Amino acid sequence: MSQASFGKRDSGMFRNAAPLGGLGGTPFSRRGILRASGLVAGAAAAAPLLSACGRGSSGGSSGSNYNMWVMSDTVPIMKHFAAKYREGVDSKFNVNITEIPSGMSLRAKIISASAAGQLPELLDVSMNYSSDFATYNLFEPLDSLISSDVASKYSLYDRVWDWADTSSIPGYEGEQHIFGLPYGVSVFVPAYRADFFREAGVEFPKNWDELVTVGQALTEAPKRYALSVPTSGDLMDEFHPFLMQAGATYVNEDLTEAFPNREQAYEGFQFYKDLSSEYGIAPEQAPDRFAGDPVQRLSSGQVAVTTLSVLSINAMREEATELEFGPDKDWYVSKFWEGSGGPGGYYNANCMHIRKGVKNVQGAVEFMEWMLEPDQQLEMYKSFNRPPVNTKVWDQDLADDKEFAIYRESIDLSERQGGFRGWKLAEFTIDRGVERVVIDGEDVKSVVDSTATDMLQAIQNA
Repeated sequence: MSQASFGKRDSGMFRNAAPLGGLGGTPFSRRGILRASGLVAGAAAAAPLLSACGRGSSGGSSGSNYNMWVMSDTVPIMKHFAAKYREGVDSKFNVNITEIPSGMSLRAKIISASAAGQLPELLDVSMNYSSDFATYNLFEPLDSLISSDVASKYSLYDRVWDWADTSSIPGYEGEQHIFGLPYGVSVFVPAYRADFFREAGVEFPKNWDELVTVGQALTEAPKRYALSVPTSGDLMDEFHPFLMQAGATYVNEDLTEAFPNREQAYEGFQFYKDLSSEYGIAPEQAPDRFAGDPVQRLSSGQVAVTTLSVLSINAMREEATELEFGPDKDWYVSKFWEGSGGPGGYYNANCMHIRKGVKNVQGAVEFMEWMLEPDQQLEMYKSFNRPPVNTKVWDQDLADDKEFAIYRESIDLSERQGGFRGWKLAEFTIDRGVERVVIDGEDVKSVVDSTATDMLQAIQNA
């Protein structure tokens, strides 16, 4: 996939515990912040970085001691493998892991820390963020540090591996280099209550038309809705598949136009709104996944279908032990339905980076490559339900795993979002656009048009 298209199809591989009713207003909501300050705050936060991005924190690591910032969803993974590496490979390897939040606060934290020269030696962040940070020259180029055959040696999934190359970042004008090593994939898939489907006498939907028909058979409002999709807050991960299924493109290749195929964008926003307002198969006001646990909504029977990442699916398996996974069990997972523009979902990947300017990099590089070996990659899936990036493990060790087969097909049919400087700021405006359409009832076309303008402003401010 051309990483600049964000909506174009890969060549043949793919096409492209809270109640549901209330939102709970707060003056510090994403909507309030955006209304009050627009995009000025994001631009102000980024400005100091331009003069300080290559400075780094004072002093380097000594021996094999590193400080590392890790996103909350991968902290258990990184702690486990760091300990395993120290015990079995290098007893002198030590990494001090600090958890950092996701969302806009993560971007602000890393940008401000870089401006102050306080970034740690290592960072583990999802690649929607890291490709943005790479445009600020934050990461050490790895081309001369890693094995020249690292991609073939570890059979790295090419769409994720390409993502770690600055040549794949839209609008990037610096020198081409590898800025990190990915180690695991996160994919969003629909999880559904198979018992509800059996009771209603319906099968899992294959397209938008079937989603509506099946959804109406499953819905018993307000007791139960067929589908739970967020309508406020941090909702982009769940909204993204619908835009992809409509065939929408976020930006053109030179980042000068947002939603260039505007009709498809209109359709994606409209269908998302119609799920509640027209078809009644989803609640009109549903919180984002951070405000109300979608696993709880599914397990309690408030909804029949919800979109979950592999992280949440793993949590569901551990927390709701009375419900089983697998065909004809009480719940299962599936790939997304198709829209008028074809199939489409959302995947992301986690990547390890070395902060630019770190002198002792060898120990970190050896650990990063060790993470790609088959034993670690298989354990990452078996213990943490995180699909590996080593495709040899896909073919040799997970070929008969029915749940992984869903993930594998979903990854191939999905697209990532973002990947350029200022993406998180642009995403903020899309979230607000969905709120305006679904909750405030504003006209879809005018909202999409104004959202496109705001997206470009966000990118320019970054």
